[in-house]
Amino acid sequence: MFCICTAGHVNHGKTSLVKSLTGLDTDRLVEEKKRGLSIELGYAKYQIDKNLYASIIDTPGHENFIRNMISGAHAVDQVILVVAANEGIMPQTIEHLDIIKLLSINNVIFVISKIDLSTSEEISKIKKDINKIISKYSFKENEILEISNIQNTGVDKLKKIIKENITSSEKKSIQGGRFSVDRVFSLKGIGTIATGTLIGNTISNKSSLEILPNSRELKVKKLQAFNEDLEIISPGSRVSINIQNFGTNEIKKGDIIGEKNHILESNLVYVKVDLLKKIKNYSEIIFHTGSSKTIGKIKLINKKIALIYLNKTLAFIIGDKFIIRNNSGTVGGGEIIFHKKISLEKEIESAVINDYKKIDFFLGMYKTISIKSLVKYLGKKKEE
Repeated sequence: MFCICTAGHVNHGKTSLVKSLTGLDTDRLVEEKKRGLSIELGYAKYQIDKNLYASIIDTPGHENFIRNMISGAHAVDQVILVVAANEGIMPQTIEHLDIIKLLSINNVIFVISKIDLSTSEEISKIKKDINKIISKYSFKENEILEISNIQNTGVDKLKKIIKENITSSEKKSIQGGRFSVDRVFSLKGIGTIATGTLIGNTISNKSSLEILPNSRELKVKKLQAFNEDLEIISPGSRVSINIQNFGTNEIKKGDIIGEKNHILESNLVYVKVDLLKKIKNYSEIIFHTGSSKTIGKIKLINKKIALIYLNKTLAFIIGDKFIIRNNSGTVGGGEIIFHKKISLEKEIESAVINDYKKIDFFLGMYKTISIKSLVKYLGKKKEE
């Protein structure tokens, strides 16, 4: 399963583009209809041909809803970055680009939308601006597409490029199956339902699952993807789990549901960090990973490594990507590398080089390590 996410400044035509691709309007809230902008994440099944389809996540562009954008982007294979021809590159365009790059997503299709509202000269200038961005961020080079949703211009070319990217991609999972909860609700006669975008391995209705933090065993009534009952769900799918043994007040956005014995939980993490702006040592930050948002403080160990103290316990896998924000916006991001306070902070940088260095680092601390612990410390399946 291939997962696609839209990104770009508010009112640049992301939701209209998803509708042109899928026939679905992903703005489902009354307030979204009233205001004409996306607030929550939107989801659509994109049927590419008889046997092939992708999940599309439509993310909000407005600055006030940046958390939802980060939640949508964390599990995707490809981003469609939309720039309106009548406005060009805007502040949220740049912030979304920063987030995409910090999450290590390199496959970006750039779309110039609303070309019916602009001139060829203005469109040509925007293309030059986008080419500078592709070079600066080192994104994979895809054709810059010109699209009008009103005139249905360029949509077929976009469909062709998406299909080519999907058929040429190779996805091999070395992690257990799990998803970051982005919605929890109850339906009369059915019960508690939690949804998210599955990453890692496949899961089935026979999988041994747990909810974290505070590891609790999960009993599954039913599994669905896009309103279809399934025995097995593939990574990249929008998964919906009907839960037998928990109410909606016992599960929250940002919790992790996944296969047992590979997910960690902690209120501090060591991270490999890439900072976009200078940040003071021990300053307060907002730490985003998956669909969770946690207040914390950052201790800079060196230019590449930091220790994050979190205000609450977080569930994650080693290698998970994150975004750091504060009052000035997005200030950095990177990946989680460890989860316990250690005395060897100066040596921890060696543990991000490769798995052999990580194992060497852990043996330096613990002398012996069980396979069960190593699975969690490396963020990989036992077989790997």
